[in-house]
Amino acid sequence: HNMFVEVLVTMGLAGFITYVLLFVAAFMTLNRGRFRQKEMQLYKYSFIALLVGYMIHNSFIFDTSANFIIFFTVLGFISFLARDPAPEKHMPTPPRARAAAGFVGVVLMCLAWYLIYKTNIRAAEANYTTTRAIVAGANNDGGTAIQKYEEALKYNVAGIYDIRNRYAQWLLDNEPSPHNDVYTNAINSAIEAMKQNAALAPYEYLPELYLSRLYLTLGKDDPKSEYNDIALQHSLHALDLSPTFVRTYYEIAQGYLNKKDDAKAAEYFQKAAELNPDVGLSYWYWGVVLLDEGDNEKALEVIQQALDAGYGPTEDEYQKLYNLYYNLKDYTHLVLIQEGLVKVNPTNVQYRATLAALYAQLGRVDDAVSQARKAAELDPNFAGEAKQFVESLGREW
Repeated sequence: HNMFVEVLVTMGLAGFITYVLLFVAAFMTLNRGRFRQKEMQLYKYSFIALLVGYMIHNSFIFDTSANFIIFFTVLGFISFLARDPAPEKHMPTPPRARAAAGFVGVVLMCLAWYLIYKTNIRAAEANYTTTRAIVAGANNDGGTAIQKYEEALKYNVAGIYDIRNRYAQWLLDNEPSPHNDVYTNAINSAIEAMKQNAALAPYEYLPELYLSRLYLTLGKDDPKSEYNDIALQHSLHALDLSPTFVRTYYEIAQGYLNKKDDAKAAEYFQKAAELNPDVGLSYWYWGVVLLDEGDNEKALEVIQQALDAGYGPTEDEYQKLYNLYYNLKDYTHLVLIQEGLVKVNPTNVQYRATLAALYAQLGRVDDAVSQARKAAELDPNFAGEAKQFVESLGREW
């Protein structure tokens, strides 16, 4: 939080020197000319104190438009006071010159109002319309949200790039199942908007990824849909633009999953995992695809890497893993999975009862008793069964 450092970082050395010279010029002005006169001393030292205070302030916080405007207003006032009064000269202005000046003034005023309308008012209208769409979306009013986003897209103003991205993201985050005509039409509209973004920023990978995801949404229910092929074209192009962005590999893999090509999907999830080994999600996706392929041994190895990297599965994902390890009679991993289920849903009595049974199976009697008692605390109706279980382990209830 230092304005001097901020200017140096954002504007470079030339900008920093210019910014510092503003203060130098102000102090030099206050030390010469009219400010040396006795009646100007109050102005002089007041402005010096103000500028020093402003510099101290800017050493600990960023500027705002309010004090930035005041700063330049003060500099202008200092410059005004420093000027020596000159005798007024009244020169007659020719009529043609007055007419020309008036005409130029009218033209400039009209131009100013036009620029204000195009660059400020229209942008404000687009921003307001977008906020109405966001509010409607937050209130689960999808119809109004789509309507307002569509209105906002019609404004060709600065910031339209971000409005298009926000619309696409909202549609992807609020996908209904099954699709309805309103949503499908909105997806097609968002695709056209993102094509404009892609044309506007041809070296930017983000529009390509949005286009890929939007097409994937249209083609996910049909492995032979051309939308999946179009989605892959966009995601592969995004990969060319940014080969190190992990999400791009996810999009490509999802395209192959839509086409039921698990082998190619696993290949790209593997590449994502190798690109950034600290991201557990990549290993998880890779492992799940291997499971679907039937390569259980490799899948379990990869899934364990996901867990080791800190990936936290959802409750449904834990359930899927539990069933897998249960069929393999791998009680060591079953305990780990069941502990994860308890962590995700600590008030589920059945989860704790199952964990207690698994602990007992592995000879961890104290842990088994602890889980049985916690299950009984959560559901008193389970107390009798828990008591019987604990006593069967040779422990007192």
